Amino acid sequence: MGGISYDKKDAIATITFNWSASDSGPDPAIERELAKAVDDFGRDPACRVGILTGTGESFCGEWTEPEPFLAEAQRGFSHFATLYPFSNDTDKPVIAAVNGAAIGRGFELALDCDIRIASESATFAVGPVKNDRRLIYAAQVLPRLIPFGQAMRLLLSEEVITAQQGHRIGLVTGVVPAGRLLDEARALAQTMAQWGLPALIATKQIGLFWRNLMLGQSYEMARALMHANHVAQGQ
Repeated sequence: MGGISYDKKDAIATITFNWSASDSGPDPAIERELAKAVDDFGRDPACRVGILTGTGESFCGEWTEPEPFLAEAQRGFSHFATLYPFSNDTDKPVIAAVNGAAIGRGFELALDCDIRIASESATFAVGPVKNDRRLIYAAQVLPRLIPFGQAMRLLLSEEVITAQQGHRIGLVTGVVPAGRLLDEARALAQTMAQWGLPALIATKQIGLFWRNLMLGQSYEMARALMHANHVAQGQ
């Protein structure tokens, strides 16, 4: 099973998902590792910018057991927020350096970062249409990040798009060869880290205010719709 590595250097913290070809995705234990790394990044005054990336062909795999995730996400907005740590648990900017497939949970975590850079081999997809989890996060956040029609196309299909397509619709800010991905992310992070930490934090807070405006109300609507769907299906 894959895990997480975490290192800090020159004011930059890097969180890396380590996946092998046989790994299908994160489990609750790995999510706890992620939360611990994000907490340390947020608390360490020497760290100013974070990078989230992966190894191999996957950025971050899909959940092997989505039911516990859905149950946790529906417990209330405060619990929901803990599942998306980069926009809720730290005020410092985080760059997603998407190295491979970002589908389902990996797609959500990429959306949760402030900036996304992709390798030429990266792909993106919301995941199976029948998975209610799209209502919890992707359906609420994706239309805030890219044009509405493009967001709905991804949400209402199982279409997998390339990094180049993601760049054209504004999902990612740049596409680079795989061998240059981390160098590109670190160069951007170093540029950002030259700012004073208060300025970085204030800028992110203002940006997130607009990105997350009425997100709590939107979450409550999604939770009600999911409950109605389960009742209608006799679950």
